[in-house]
Amino acid sequence: MNNAKKAYQRKDFKAADEIYSKIYDNHQKDFSRWDKKFYALTLYRCYVQNPVNQNKLLDAGKLITKLVKQSNHSKKDAMCPYTLAVLKIMKTLEDPEAVLEWSSKLNSELLNGDISGNYSSKKETWYKLTTKALLDTRQYDECISLSTEALLNLSEFTYDNDVWFKWRIAKSFNQLGEYDQSVDYLNDIKQFKNDWFIDNLMAENYFFKNDWDNA
Repeated sequence: MNNAKKAYQRKDFKAADEIYSKIYDNHQKDFSRWDKKFYALTLYRCYVQNPVNQNKLLDAGKLITKLVKQSNHSKKDAMCPYTLAVLKIMKTLEDPEAVLEWSSKLNSELLNGDISGNYSSKKETWYKLTTKALLDTRQYDECISLSTEALLNLSEFTYDNDVWFKWRIAKSFNQLGEYDQSVDYLNDIKQFKNDWFIDNLMAENYFFKNDWDNA
């Protein structure tokens, strides 16, 4: 175990992984809290940070979330292999149901909401990926609720994500037949974006309201 830790510290992550995996296969009970942390960090470095294989990424994520818990970084951002692995997997998955399954492994209240440079905060990333998956799976009420929560809880946004949260709310209201509410959000969005699909949804709302002139 000591040799594995030393291999990690000298950044020989492959060697550390080989040692840790052999020990873990037969002596899981011998892993202390710190051993589990270093093994989780090793897995992150080997398979999550720059993934080249989806299956290895998923396997590493499953083991990492078994080895360690999500750290509370709501006040200050720091490296948490649990959080980083779950978010990375959510980003790479194409199946929205699978995205939601992994999303449920994170407590958003423990995620940091501070933007670093041009990068989205972990909290913003989680809200973005989760609300998109909710919309894709037609869970419209849940999408509206969580998108509204994101707008209230996040103090700053990157890549126009505040506009995209409003778009998902407008789209969800449209799908629920709440056309007036959808129009209200679209009018707000049109102050910042004027893409064709926004006008298209606006026209659709008016059409279903039997407001032919505006449609």
